[in-house]
Amino acid sequence: MSYKYITDNNLYHKQNYMYAKYEGEEFLEAYLKSREVSREVIKDEKTKESVEEKSVVLLELQKLYTDIKNGNTNVIDLINAYVKSFEVRKRLYTEYLEWKPTEGASFEEYKSYLTFSDCLLESYRKTKCLKYYSCLLKVDDMLLSVQSLLTDREREHLSEIITEEVKIFGALSEEYGVMLEG
Repeated sequence: MSYKYITDNNLYHKQNYMYAKYEGEEFLEAYLKSREVSREVIKDEKTKESVEEKSVVLLELQKLYTDIKNGNTNVIDLINAYVKSFEVRKRLYTEYLEWKPTEGASFEEYKSYLTFSDCLLESYRKTKCLKYYSCLLKVDDMLLSVQSLLTDREREHLSEIITEEVKIFGALSEEYGVMLEG
């Protein structure tokens, strides 16, 4: 069995996670293998770094990450709004007006997705609410689907995120008594 939630580019080939049935330990092993293989690919690829302007959304996500990491859980409502928006569209846009993407807003600012993953990791750590981990898995699937488009630093960042994601998976597996081979 292969892990089916990473395509050529999940921003354009959106995944439908809704009502996905549990496919047992074989699926969980395929998930872990996809993460292991991806971390190796991330380490091997090299690209030229680019200089880019930061969007309104990236700046806001960076502030949210700093706030949640420093224990400010007052920002959780705003993080929840980003979760809801991502769950609906499977994209983060560079600018929103009343949580609808503005005309001409881009959705290919990968640093925003990486920072959003950081926010989700910290939100999960602070609250243990599984919706943050669930959303993290989807964001990370998308990032893995475009890893060849990321800069070296972005790929290193993604590797760090995937490492933390897999640690949470291990802790949850242990907590719920899921024993996998290997």
